[in-house]
Amino acid sequence: MRIIIVGGGRVGKALLELLQSDNEISIVEKNAETCEELASLTNALVIQGDGTNPNILEEAGLSDCEAFVAATGDSKSNLVACELAKRNKAIKRIVARITDKSDEVIFKNLGVNDVVWEVDGIVERITASLYHMELIEINEDLSIACLSPSEGDKSTGKTIGELKLPRRGSLFLGTVRNGQWLLPSDMESIEEGDRIFFLVQRKNLNKLHDQFF
Repeated sequence: MRIIIVGGGRVGKALLELLQSDNEISIVEKNAETCEELASLTNALVIQGDGTNPNILEEAGLSDCEAFVAATGDSKSNLVACELAKRNKAIKRIVARITDKSDEVIFKNLGVNDVVWEVDGIVERITASLYHMELIEINEDLSIACLSPSEGDKSTGKTIGELKLPRRGSLFLGTVRNGQWLLPSDMESIEEGDRIFFLVQRKNLNKLHDQFF
């Protein structure tokens, strides 16, 4: 996939390292020293310039782009870059980083496919770590939680039906054991090394945690 990333700072650099092996990347960055660093790390096309300049974006390959990421630390610059990207109807995905949650509606109204408030990821990781589980956010209220009990945890050796799970706001989805998916059953025993999945309201994360650990 041909991708343009605007912004070569911490976020843009991390995206570049993650995506470059399987995609054709162009990255636009204002700072000359940052561009030199990026160029030394990758074979991607590195363009020094302002991502809000249409000529710079064309130099980066906007007309042939399939996906566009505005990843600078300035929401206003990202908004302008996304507006320019929207002119290319062939782009399938436009993703923007925002630094102020209140800007989300503006980007959505523009037609940006996805808006990422960087605090979301930090909060999600800290919450997951505190509750000793992996979390995939579905929306502001719901998450998919994956719990992996170990030997000695209070849930190990019990069945799902023996746990006092929240009667509302949690749904047992199933278990992965030794690479095999086991369909949900209240009679399923909990073994060390299991990966146990729930759909859960975020307000019930603490209750879910307390039944396992």
